[in-house]
Amino acid sequence: MAHKETIEVRLAAWVEEEQAQPLLLTGAGANVVATSFTKKLDGKTTEILELSSDSSSLKVKEVRELLLRLHHTALTKRRIIIIPGAERLLPASANALLKELEETGKQNRFLLVTAYPGRLLATIRSRCQTVRVAAEKEVAIGIGQLPSFDPKRKIPLTTEEISAIAGALQQKLAKQGPTPELRRSFLRLRDYYKIQALRGNTRLAADVLLASLPNLQDT
Repeated sequence: MAHKETIEVRLAAWVEEEQAQPLLLTGAGANVVATSFTKKLDGKTTEILELSSDSSSLKVKEVRELLLRLHHTALTKRRIIIIPGAERLLPASANALLKELEETGKQNRFLLVTAYPGRLLATIRSRCQTVRVAAEKEVAIGIGQLPSFDPKRKIPLTTEEISAIAGALQQKLAKQGPTPELRRSFLRLRDYYKIQALRGNTRLAADVLLASLPNLQDT
């Protein structure tokens, strides 16, 4: 897997290609790299369209609304269409994307971002070039250094935050051995992954997981 700086150089070259294949950015650090890269783009030459949604699935209506925006004339040289959490695409949503992925034209660039490429339809993956991104070093942190989570925020936990929690629990287990508190947190983490895989209520699962962590904070 490549690191952030290497990937950003590759993305910059990809944007400038005359006819570029859609890109599938995967790995624990994919979201960080995509966010960092798009922030550096010049808005005068590159338009950014993002399929943003707080829900656990991306519905066909949301995808079609995004694609309709592509029919508007862009005032820039390039247009980047970003789909974060692409694993949330429902089968009908993914199928709605297929034609656009096949015929992107010279102006449009599709960037799909996911930590779970195996959950995407094979037809989507086959139309994209895949680039895997290594996790950021700061993901492997201790429980006492976990970022503060706002329970009122509407967005779900990010892949990086879940990775941080999983890594911190492993460190705590290695440091002090198994305890009832650790076991409870590992069970809540397992439940979160299961619910996420089933496209269930990850918001509730995240709340339950985070509620199991305070007693584990380092003093």
